[in-house]
Amino acid sequence: FQEVVEAEGHLIDSHIMERIFDAVVEYGGRFEVEQFRIGKTNSDASRLRLKVETESAHDMELLLGQLLKLG
Repeated sequence: FQEVVEAEGHLIDSHIMERIFDAVVEYGGRFEVEQFRIGKTNSDASRLRLKVETESAHDMELLLGQLLKLG
């Protein structure tokens, strides 16, 4: 099962990107970074686009629920 997940904000300094990657692995998934853009100034947001894969629809549902909790 595959989904595309996007995140935008201060992903590096808030450790959100790290927590996203950790959650994917924790729920038995795999990810591929399709796009990553780092903000050029402290006020600019970063943007991340990932393709995530899991073995089952249930695992994907659990993973997406966990990712939503991150913000």
